[in-house]
Amino acid sequence: MKTLVLCLMLLILPQAVQAAEATASKSFKHVMPLYEHFVVVPMSADWPMTSAFQKKDSAFFIAEFVPRKQTIDQWSEMISITAYPTSPTATANEYFAKLNSILTNLCGAENTNAKTLKNGQDEMVAMLACGRLKDSASGFGGLGKGQGELTLYRILKTEKGLVSIFYSWRGDGFDVKNETHYPVSQNVIGKARVALDEIMLCDIKKPKGDCSTYVKFVE
Repeated sequence: MKTLVLCLMLLILPQAVQAAEATASKSFKHVMPLYEHFVVVPMSADWPMTSAFQKKDSAFFIAEFVPRKQTIDQWSEMISITAYPTSPTATANEYFAKLNSILTNLCGAENTNAKTLKNGQDEMVAMLACGRLKDSASGFGGLGKGQGELTLYRILKTEKGLVSIFYSWRGDGFDVKNETHYPVSQNVIGKARVALDEIMLCDIKKPKGDCSTYVKFVE
């Protein structure tokens, strides 16, 4: 639970289980129950990410993945999946507005930038950038003094809950007003968005399409 944006989520509403299907092509799927839903995360033998942390209780679910040579305490790149059985906001874009507001307070308006890529009540895709935490907030979310973090995410509103899928990068502070100074290039961000879009959210009781193939792996 070490990303800056995940810590922001815990300020909104405090606090995995997984199964995997191996295939002959050295690819596999992580299948993770999320209360009344589950997600299917495509993986492959050459995808440089591995499970680093998982936790689930009655109020919150989280699963985090980092590159194989990094750890949950020392990382520069992370994919996170979180879920609330009862949504803390009425819509996905309202949830984004809360995150953006808290981030601005922690980083300062001059070191914060939000870019909306898809705006909807049921699905929100956006980037949040904190070029540098305020010195008074140093250590929040695991960020050290002078560090910054960029997060690309999808927020999906379900009938009762909320599911968030994040791709985060962190490192030295950067200029949030100039995307060429971001921790990664626009090409890397574009590929990350494709990876997030490939993660399927499925209804356990009423799986449709490809979801019906994986519901048998849900415990």
